[in-house]
Amino acid sequence: MRIVRTIVCLTLCLLFGNIQASNVITYESGSEPINIGRLSQAFVDSTASLSAAEVWGNGKFEPIPLNAPNFDISNNAVWVSFTVTSDANDLCLQIAYPTLDQLILYRVGADGVPVEMERLGESLNFDQRRYDTPAFIFDLFAESGQETSYLLRVDSKDQILLPLVIGAKEEVLGAQWNGHILFGLYFGIILVMFFYNLFIYLSTKDKSYFWYVIHTALVGVTQSSFQGYSFQFLWPNSSWWANQSTLVLTCGVSIVGIFFFKEFVKSKEYIPRLDKVFTGVIGAYVLLAAFSMFGDFATAYKVLQPLQGMVALSILGAAIYIAKKGYRPAQFYLLAWSLLMVGIIIF
Repeated sequence: MRIVRTIVCLTLCLLFGNIQASNVITYESGSEPINIGRLSQAFVDSTASLSAAEVWGNGKFEPIPLNAPNFDISNNAVWVSFTVTSDANDLCLQIAYPTLDQLILYRVGADGVPVEMERLGESLNFDQRRYDTPAFIFDLFAESGQETSYLLRVDSKDQILLPLVIGAKEEVLGAQWNGHILFGLYFGIILVMFFYNLFIYLSTKDKSYFWYVIHTALVGVTQSSFQGYSFQFLWPNSSWWANQSTLVLTCGVSIVGIFFFKEFVKSKEYIPRLDKVFTGVIGAYVLLAAFSMFGDFATAYKVLQPLQGMVALSILGAAIYIAKKGYRPAQFYLLAWSLLMVGIIIF
């Protein structure tokens, strides 16, 4: 029996020892940055009141199944733990999701006590960041060749999406520049569309172009806010507006988009009853933006998501109806709107 017990104990030790070892993330100097989502563990604190020491000692961490886990919208505090060993002396952690409110990184000492290292997030002014980039980048200060454990706490009224990446500082910042270039190309196209349609509006005084010019500008600023560039360049000293801007600007894009739709397809003439409904929806967006700024952002965000879907389908149905009546601009609008919705579904 003793022999059997010994064999069982050795087997269990080897099994759990291998599981623990498999959770250690190894990064070699000169390598490309690696996604560590699936190599990390997460714990959701529904009370959002536990300390780092309590979470590290008693938190029921579970493996993360995705490299960019989505914890949706809630008032919970999300904790992520990971252990790293590396020969690089400039190791960084990057979370490229710029709309998160607060992130706190802790390093677990040899005595098992988590020590706060740094705080980042949209709740802090932009100039408080060590790196001048929209993504959140933490220096890990990992000791070369030694295993170091970390805790990351994330709180946000917005959606919590965590694309976790580690790498050498030069590699991480280099990947950031690639993203800057791509967004610069996108924003350049937005600027060309804005000035081209502004010129047409000034030449024709067509109200459709007026609303389209405003819509194009708002789309550009809204996308810039989602990517963190608006916070970086337009309102770096207003963390409150940085938190609010994505939802309020999204409402603004929808409001102007409805005005453009009404004008372009002549909805008041072809669908007068539904046209009044769209006017009411504009009022709903205004109230939603106000509720976000002066009430509860998380609730407003949850209401916005289904509202966007219903409005998109309503506009599609209205465009189909008017297009069937032979109004040619509605046919062009239907084609463009359909392509937009297909693109949203795909990407």
